[in-house]
Amino acid sequence: MNRFAAVTLTSSLAAFLISVALGVTAARAQTAPDLQWKTVPSMTLATLVQSGYRIVAVTKMPSAAGSKSKAVTEYVLQKEASAFTCVEDGQPARASDDGASQFRCDELVQPYPATTTNAK
Repeated sequence: MNRFAAVTLTSSLAAFLISVALGVTAARAQTAPDLQWKTVPSMTLATLVQSGYRIVAVTKMPSAAGSKSKAVTEYVLQKEASAFTCVEDGQPARASDDGASQFRCDELVQPYPATTTNAK
């Protein structure tokens, strides 16, 4: 495979993973018969990067002006055929700030039946 084909393939895969990750965010608000992302407790970006995963996309959704909500940053990481999406809800300026960040990583898995709903 030549370098151009590899770059195109990587770009296409990154675009696909971004669309899947964004779709997962929307799907979490609805009842899903089969889930394709599984939350991995206590996972960190540092652990994933040290394990050979590469950050292939980052999306940041800033908080609305005058809003008390915090920015949300989503990271998509890939290593060969394995993928993770990690979401950080809010970024306090200092560790002592109130409203500490919430961080969660989900791994792309074979679809499995949903046992609970996350409907709001």
